[in-house]
Order: sequence, then C-alpha cells, then structure tokens
Amino acid sequence: PPCKAELPSLQMLHSISDGQPIVLGINVQEQPSRVQRYMQSAGLSFPVVTDPRGQLAKQWGVEAFPTTVLIAPNGQARWRVLGEVDWAGPEAAKWISDLSSPRR
Repeated sequence: PPCKAELPSLQMLHSISDGQPIVLGINVQEQPSRVQRYMQSAGLSFPVVTDPRGQLAKQWGVEAFPTTVLIAPNGQARWRVLGEVDWAGPEAAKWISDLSSPRR
C-alpha cells in the first residue's frame, strides 16, 4: 500500500487523470472497515482493494511498502517502483506515458 505521505499525490493523480491511468490502491492486512474510515477521513476517493491475507501482494512480488506497480492496458507490469513517488514529477510522467506505448 502507499504510505500516508504519498496518498495526497496519488489522490491528485486520480483527480486529474480522468480515468487514464486508473489509480487503484491495495491495502495489505488491514480490516476493510478501518481502510474505509481512513480513506474518508483523509478525503481520498480512489478505489482501494483490501488484501487481508497478503495474497495479492505475494502474487505481484511486493515485499516492501510502499510499492507501486504500473500496469499497461495489456495487463503487463511495466514499472515496479519501491518507495514514495512524486506523481506530479517528470519521472512519473514518463512512466505513465510509457504505459500506452507498445512494448518493444
């Protein structure tokens, strides 16, 4: 899951993206009710999937938090980023634009 410092940046990306790319959070090993309360209190509106047993994290090879996986429209993971990300920065913009380009 993203760390608390990164969440406003992800919310901004969700707000300006108009659905492209889609921002989806995965919360590992927290109760859904607790996740929902936190999202509401923090003013976050992007969708969050709960992963109470850590199965999704394991499936995607996530071993450290936060980890961001950027997935292309064909379902292939293009970028795996460990740590916080400035989603308004040039590096993130390059990753996002790369998602829609064909893989060479």
